[in-house]
Amino acid sequence: MEVRRTLLSATLFSATVFGATACLLLPVAAAAPGPSTGLQGVVKQIQGGACLADDPCDGIGRGVLLVFSGVGQPAHRVRSDDEGRFKVRLKPGRYRVRAGASATRVLPFAVIVPVKGFARVTITVGSPGAMP
Repeated sequence: MEVRRTLLSATLFSATVFGATACLLLPVAAAAPGPSTGLQGVVKQIQGGACLADDPCDGIGRGVLLVFSGVGQPAHRVRSDDEGRFKVRLKPGRYRVRAGASATRVLPFAVIVPVKGFARVTITVGSPGAMP
């Protein structure tokens, strides 16, 4: 009788621990990682006139804030890294591209995210007088 009670207690304890663990992991497993589509690429910066003292003036758009906005979509922001690269997850569709600074021009001003994968794009930023 004592062996049965111990076995039953151990079984109930195992079931409780397993159930609690499953409940804790369920929200993590159910959380969507986001779309598997988007944009990746590099930011080039056109220099207009003299370069700042700490700017290597090499045409790489370091730390540029890019804003992608699509119809019915919240704006998505990403900042380029030290080599000018960026990657952002976006749902398929057409997006308008802006740079963080309002006076900065961006080419292209619109991009299309494909139905599958990540599109590669080179985004050029610069002052209005420096860009064609």
